[in-house]
Amino acid sequence: MRAGGATACRAHPKVLKNVAKQLEDHNVISAQELQIARLMGIVATNSVASLGFSDGILFPYELSAGGPGSPRVIPKAAVASVASRRPKKWKVHAIALLVDFSDNKGIRRAKYFEKLLFDKANPNSMTNFYRQLSYGALDLTGEVIGYMRAPQPYGYYTASESGTGTNYPNNTPGLLHDALTIFCRSDNLARFDSDDDGFVDAIFLIHAGRGAEAESNPTKRKNMIWSHKWTLPQPFVHQGVKVFGYSTEPENGRVGVFSHEFGHLLGLPDLYDTTFRSHGI
Repeated sequence: MRAGGATACRAHPKVLKNVAKQLEDHNVISAQELQIARLMGIVATNSVASLGFSDGILFPYELSAGGPGSPRVIPKAAVASVASRRPKKWKVHAIALLVDFSDNKGIRRAKYFEKLLFDKANPNSMTNFYRQLSYGALDLTGEVIGYMRAPQPYGYYTASESGTGTNYPNNTPGLLHDALTIFCRSDNLARFDSDDDGFVDAIFLIHAGRGAEAESNPTKRKNMIWSHKWTLPQPFVHQGVKVFGYSTEPENGRVGVFSHEFGHLLGLPDLYDTTFRSHGI
């Protein structure tokens, strides 16, 4: 799949199986998965995906191509909008917020994630992955902050929908808003807006515990957060700097899941490892 539409090739059967299972388990798929599902007859052609969920939407709707009355699924326009803002040498200073809960306490410390994500001396860090992938064009740095204790228990945010339900604030966007509110009581977001466009460069919401995608029991999975890229219903604003698009990952996640979700924050589509032999992309 390309960001702007399907190729002439039929999707791999394992990809189709994965898309069908996502629909069955969660009724939420990305814009790219929706295109596959439509072409293969898995869903009706007039079906829509949750706007901003694992697609190219990074900025509020009024700043993206289109506007009122435009289709809800607009990955091509969104990716083009992102590309137009992107310099040849791209500096990204990300913020990673560690969040735990009264009934789900975090274990791994900030230093672990600093090495995993942003350590240039670690050849297997996410920073070095994207440096190699971009031939040195992307300079990714970041800060890991927390843990911050969420004001509500874990189940308040998972809401039996893996944190991907649309009943805000009983979802992951609600958790991010709470985490940002705590952070901004004693700090600000200005240093995470490297290009001065008024939006943070990238934000990772790292929650305590495992990711729902790693849980085989469907009942348990509903009560765990599923790793994803999504957007807030409205931008969170503090001292003129906004947060809109975000990604979330579990504290036990490997570099693969962070790199995959960060790719969505760069405007990349879903890329699947159909052999299940690697950490993913």
